[in-house]
Amino acid sequence: MSLNNLTSSSFGDGRRIFHNRYIRMLLVIAALFLQANAVAVSRASPTEIIMRFLDGRTGKPITGVQIQLLAWAIDESNPKSEKIIKTWNGKTDKNGRVLVRLQDPLPQHLSFRSPDELRECSDERFSVEDALRSGILAKYSQRCGKLQAVASASPGEIVIFDRKYRFLD
Repeated sequence: MSLNNLTSSSFGDGRRIFHNRYIRMLLVIAALFLQANAVAVSRASPTEIIMRFLDGRTGKPITGVQIQLLAWAIDESNPKSEKIIKTWNGKTDKNGRVLVRLQDPLPQHLSFRSPDELRECSDERFSVEDALRSGILAKYSQRCGKLQAVASASPGEIVIFDRKYRFLD
């Protein structure tokens, strides 16, 4: 075997080794890419519902109010009990809105509380299905005074008429 043959065959093996490493690297990258896409597809995109808080007298947004939100379902094994799926806190923005992001499986109901800041003039419990399908205009209680504001709800929205506590309330 000549030195020339030895060098060329070594060089040829080097190309083969490089080629094999290249193929393996491409396979690893492709596998990682496919796995990342599978994970992204398996995660459900969040479903969003906007809860909009309006003053029942003026129709103006109720801003800067702390809201405790609860997502819950009726416990199938005991229909008289509720199973809380998630709780979180939000704050109304300059338009009186709180964005609620829900993950699959969707809860059956949403509710809110703000016992220190709002007078609880409207319903506080809502069907997620109804909110997504047609929107909800929460039922207003006359104990907070006559409802003078007018609004409508779009699909994916819950409109709540309420009033902030005042210093003398």
